[in-house]
Amino acid sequence: MRSVVVAAGCAFPSGPTVALADIALRTSLCLTIRHPFFVDACGIPVKGILCRAQPAAQRRWLELADAAMRDLASHLPAPIWAAIERSPIPLWLVLSASERPGRPESLETSLTEILARHWPMLHIVRGGHAACAQAIAAARAWIDEHGTPACVLAVDSAWPAETLSWLEYRGLLHAAHEPYNGQSRANPYGRVPGEGSAAFMLAPRGLYPAWCELAGIGQADETLTFDTDGPCVGAGLSAAAHAALGEAGLTPQAISTIVHDFNGEPYRADEFGFTALRLADHLADGWQRLTPALASGDLMSASLATHLAIAAWRMHQAGPAHAGPTLLLASNDDSPRAALVLTAPESR
Repeated sequence: MRSVVVAAGCAFPSGPTVALADIALRTSLCLTIRHPFFVDACGIPVKGILCRAQPAAQRRWLELADAAMRDLASHLPAPIWAAIERSPIPLWLVLSASERPGRPESLETSLTEILARHWPMLHIVRGGHAACAQAIAAARAWIDEHGTPACVLAVDSAWPAETLSWLEYRGLLHAAHEPYNGQSRANPYGRVPGEGSAAFMLAPRGLYPAWCELAGIGQADETLTFDTDGPCVGAGLSAAAHAALGEAGLTPQAISTIVHDFNGEPYRADEFGFTALRLADHLADGWQRLTPALASGDLMSASLATHLAIAAWRMHQAGPAHAGPTLLLASNDDSPRAALVLTAPESR
């Protein structure tokens, strides 16, 4: 049974709703600020696309999650509300890995206590940029078995100093300075950290009005990552993309848009370049590449969900006649890779 995206919502500093997030991406708007207290190895404040408010560390995640769920709720059609009232709908919550520096220890407990009031069937998935694909696969399996909707929520934040220090130590923090020959040298690569959340509702095809169809999903592992010798040749990302395209069953040269989480790291540039070459037969003439991280910053475990929300909104706004198939690619610091194919609802 094919699944559709019924509605979606997201929130990050330059895109507090999915509609504004799309505008931020179209206009290259990014609200970059200096972190109020974290400095790099040379004592220079680092920059990120972060909220200016400074609530308690754990409260940031709670407020971001609430913002995404409220935005999602504002777009849900009446039949979905009726389905929610008839029986509980499962929710998959995507978070960063438990051991990642800076993640509040009691984050899962706090989010579970709040979400379980309305979502008694709550499942947690942990990981990096590609982790949301695991939640989507589980939600689709639920839909295939039960024929009812399922919800996915992802939230992450690079605000904590421990997280920024961890990124700086690994050479992944853009513009972080280090001493060099008596002067400070800025890292020309690495990512601009961000924080945000996204939520979307999946449902069986044909039962509810839909923004787009989730036509294919692929997951694979990459043997070469940013911390290994040699360029990342994109074998894992290519395998995930071909798996998603194979499930979607599209004709050659059908993909009009590729959405990627590239954020300034050379290894992701290599990875995307090799992958795009391998996908040449699937790309339509004049295909476009979208990089939402330029507007949102790197959202880590919330990135794929956010990119799906924006892509689904764009297809919904364009309408079935003008919404070309979209391929979403999710890289990672570790080996997991993922790809999703979105098509116009009832387009085939």
